[in-house]
Amino acid sequence: MACAALADNSVASANIINGTIVEADLADDADELDSLDDEVRRLRFLIDDLHDLSVSDLGGLRYSLMTLDLADCIESAVGAAQKRARDNGLELAIRHTEPALINGDERRIDQLFQNLLANSIAYTDAPGRIE
Repeated sequence: MACAALADNSVASANIINGTIVEADLADDADELDSLDDEVRRLRFLIDDLHDLSVSDLGGLRYSLMTLDLADCIESAVGAAQKRARDNGLELAIRHTEPALINGDERRIDQLFQNLLANSIAYTDAPGRIE
């Protein structure tokens, strides 16, 4: 029962965050808007993770397995994290991008790389380089 309540609460929290994004669209300061957007994105990832965990505990987590190229997944995740890394005085670089095909869930793989990059950015001192 607690997991179901957590799942419901995470959906409600996501709706609140989405409302914050709409309000942020009205902001005048571009730097403030970028900062708020980054924070909302991080909160959304956290809420999605909590929701997924609660759904998993209920046995309702579903995977959509398909053939994925990990190189493409990494390039996409690094591209999405570039601005946040630059804002923190860091450089993100991809050292190796040969095709590496796997059978996996694209959303979960993206979530994995986003979490790894977010942690790397958070715990790397500037100036720095993440490869």
